[in-house]
Amino acid sequence: MLTELRARCVQDLLFAVVDGRRGSPEAITSVFPQATIQTCIVHMLRHSLDFVTRADRNPVAAAFNAADRARIPT
Repeated sequence: MLTELRARCVQDLLFAVVDGRRGSPEAITSVFPQATIQTCIVHMLRHSLDFVTRADRNPVAAAFNAADRARIPT
């Protein structure tokens, strides 16, 4: 997919948000070396639930949902 973008004359990718899969940053930077890579905050939060006990998982997930719905005042 990335090489297809390059073939379609995309010259640079400045910023990429990835899901945390192994190899994604390397694949992107191999085609677009100047790209800045960031892991999606939603994926990081979901992954962090793997380290929460079963008993605490629902309250922690509810707190994540509240944070997700929060908006920064403009």
